[in-house]
Amino acid sequence: MRKKLILFILVINTVLVNAEINDPSLTSEVVVKVVQNGSILVPLTTNKMILNLLIPQSSENQVVNISADVPLRLINDSLGNSIAYIEFRNPDRIEKYTINSILHVSRIKTEFLPKEYDIPPEFNIYIEPTGNINSDDSTIRRLAYSITNGSRSDFERIARLAIWVHHNLRYDHSLGDVSMNSTWILRNKRGTCDEFTTLFIALSRAIGIPARFVSDYAYGNGKWERHAYAEVYLGKWIPVDPTGLRVGNLEATHIKFGISNDNSMSNSLMVYGSDHGDTSWNDNIEIKIINYTLGKPIDYELFISSEEFGRGDTAVVVLRLMPKEYGVLKVILNDCKSDFKFITIDEPERYIILKAGEERIEYWIINISKDLEKNMFYYCPLLLSSRFLELKEINLIVNTKSLDDIDINAELSSSVIDINSNITVFIDIESGKDRSKKNKNGEGIIRLGIIDGNYFNEFSIDLSKAKKKHLRISFTPREVGRHNLLIYTSTGDVLSLEYYVKEKGDLYMEDMEFPRIIRRNKKEYGILKIRNNRTTPQNLRIYLESKGYRVVKNVIVDNDNISIISIPLILNETGLTKIRIYVSGIDLDLSRIIETRVYDAPELNVEAVYNPYRRELNIDLNVNRDIARDIEIILDNKTLKIPELFGKKRINIKKEIQKNKFIIKYKDIANNQYSKEYEIGFREIGILERIIEEINKLIDYLLSLII
Repeated sequence: MRKKLILFILVINTVLVNAEINDPSLTSEVVVKVVQNGSILVPLTTNKMILNLLIPQSSENQVVNISADVPLRLINDSLGNSIAYIEFRNPDRIEKYTINSILHVSRIKTEFLPKEYDIPPEFNIYIEPTGNINSDDSTIRRLAYSITNGSRSDFERIARLAIWVHHNLRYDHSLGDVSMNSTWILRNKRGTCDEFTTLFIALSRAIGIPARFVSDYAYGNGKWERHAYAEVYLGKWIPVDPTGLRVGNLEATHIKFGISNDNSMSNSLMVYGSDHGDTSWNDNIEIKIINYTLGKPIDYELFISSEEFGRGDTAVVVLRLMPKEYGVLKVILNDCKSDFKFITIDEPERYIILKAGEERIEYWIINISKDLEKNMFYYCPLLLSSRFLELKEINLIVNTKSLDDIDINAELSSSVIDINSNITVFIDIESGKDRSKKNKNGEGIIRLGIIDGNYFNEFSIDLSKAKKKHLRISFTPREVGRHNLLIYTSTGDVLSLEYYVKEKGDLYMEDMEFPRIIRRNKKEYGILKIRNNRTTPQNLRIYLESKGYRVVKNVIVDNDNISIISIPLILNETGLTKIRIYVSGIDLDLSRIIETRVYDAPELNVEAVYNPYRRELNIDLNVNRDIARDIEIILDNKTLKIPELFGKKRINIKKEIQKNKFIIKYKDIANNQYSKEYEIGFREIGILERIIEEINKLIDYLLSLII
């Protein structure tokens, strides 16, 4: 008997040779040689083997040239992965193979993302849950929405999810040979890159953002290792590696081997024969770095609020940068090493979400101890570290000589303002003589800075002639929501003022125009009209769901305007169907439910048989797919009507027919008309049946006489 054996290989051995990269995070280009080789031991009774191998994938950032010592074909699987297909006919006891790939890999970066986009229907597979990616789990859904609440874009949503996974999961090498499901991962909060990626994908899908699993090899700690990260669709596919916290960018030391809608991928071996008793397969990968190029770290500005501070003062360290691409930075302001701790830093570790072309301001508040000896100098170098930023050091100097502090008070013009309105801060400063001379930039001159989100400004205040100053500073906040305005001075004073920016006006669904009857599997369009009475354009996310069909659209609706949004509908289940529409945005959560009738063209099967001896016509109707209405059977210039039919029905007509054809007309539920001519079959009557018919006629005649 012919038998087939299928072996799956999940773990592949790796070998590193030659070149070593000291800082993989800065690699912009890498040229590598990937050698996949193996040997297969099979019984002599084997008559055929088929080997399917995952190989490095060609993509926009990865150019692949392949050669092999055995005949192979490159085939694509259902997700578009390129697979090496090798077939061995009447194989030897031991068969060997070698596949060589020369790769030129470039760093992935995201410099542009579309503000409006639709999710193509073929990508819905990357929204649906799978066996291991439980995006429909209620706990995962609640968590995903709580993490992303208040986000202003889909990039910010996926960045927040990646940060949460990176920060809350513990890397556990003991799980290196297994792939757990997302509910287990969330409950246990540990795993390797597989688990980090799996949970991130589940969270992303839970909020309707397509995400897929990527199997790759990554370089780190002087060796190549099997790795996994995700790709999400935000109008285009971008990488997200929650393990190493890469969002929208990925260094060149990643070799992509394939994508999947679940968290597992494998090679396979199929063996055909009568005996598989001692089949074994040894598969290896060797990766050699031929050449590489390093890029430059991100440039930025780092400064401190004063050159010198006193006991009990508050310092502010400010980071300021203008990113050229999207990404996430993990930055740490490291405390100085000293015999005793005389400063404390509020939240030294930060996660900064970068958007191309949008200036980013981040600051740290540093509290200096009051319990320092007088007439002393304390020196504290603060180091800012991040994988993608150049290391920079800034010095904090404390002079405990007795100095008079200034008095500073501030008030806001309002605690709540409308977006696009100005906020005004009123500042009163009163200075003592000694303290005002402390600043080295000029006698009696201090610096005053204001930070509010990404707004930053700094002023020089001359207190040498007047000890009191009144300042009035106005600016326009950029974002809706709660704001924390920070005021600092070069004399070590810090104030924080809170206010709220709200949208002026309303935003709502003014009207919907959806077809009440839709033909199955035919593309129709619904129209959603959204009125935006707010003062700013709104970035909205629109979801439409109906029995497994989903459309997700990202749109911008202009302010003080009605936006008309077209939404495609392709429904494949007949009957009365509910369509659910959700619109989400900042301070916005709208929903509607409408019903529509999904119909199909009725399929009418007809069989007509005439019994000439009994002068009787039987017409059997069978309507499939959907309801047929206003059915008309036209026979010998006479019409028989049936209002509606779905299923089977027999029509019995007792008359002598004059024609052997008839016409049936009918309509579907959308009033589309159909018409077809049918032939009548004639039934042959046997001798015995004729005798029985004659007897029945005689009986009927005799009964009529008796009656």
